[in-house]
Amino acid sequence: MPIICLDTGVLSIYFSKDVTKEVSNLMRKIMQKQVEAHVLKPVFVEVFWHLCRNHGTDAAKSILLSFLNQVPIEQVELSLPLIIKAGTIKCQKPSGLSYIDCMCIAYALNMKVPFHTTEKTLKTIPNLIRRRLNIVEYKFV
Repeated sequence: MPIICLDTGVLSIYFSKDVTKEVSNLMRKIMQKQVEAHVLKPVFVEVFWHLCRNHGTDAAKSILLSFLNQVPIEQVELSLPLIIKAGTIKCQKPSGLSYIDCMCIAYALNMKVPFHTTEKTLKTIPNLIRRRLNIVEYKFV
C-alpha cells in the first residue's frame, strides 16, 4: 500500500464546507486502506486551530476526535533526526515556510513518500530539496 504525507492544508480542505473532489477521493482511498496516510502530530495542532477558529473549541475537539477515531491515519512523532532536518530546511528558507511545512517536507524526504500539500511557497525552497520532493498539490475552492 502506498504511503503519503499530508499537510495541514489538505486536512483543512477536508474539514471545510467546500471540500474538493480531489480531497474527497483521497480521503475515500485512505478510509478504504488503499493509501496509508501519515500526519505529523504537530499538524493536528494547526488543524485544531483552524477548526476552533471556524467552529469554536468544543466543536473543534469533537470534530478532531471523531476524525482520528474514524480515519486510519498514522500519527507521526517528531524524532531528533526529523527535528534536525526540519530545522535545517527552515534555516535555508526562514521566511518562506512555516515550521510545520518544514517538518512535513523533512518527513516526506526521509521516508521518500509523496507530500500532499496546499503550500504555495514550495517553489522558493532550494532546488536540491525540491527535486527530491514528490509534491502532490491541492487547491482550496
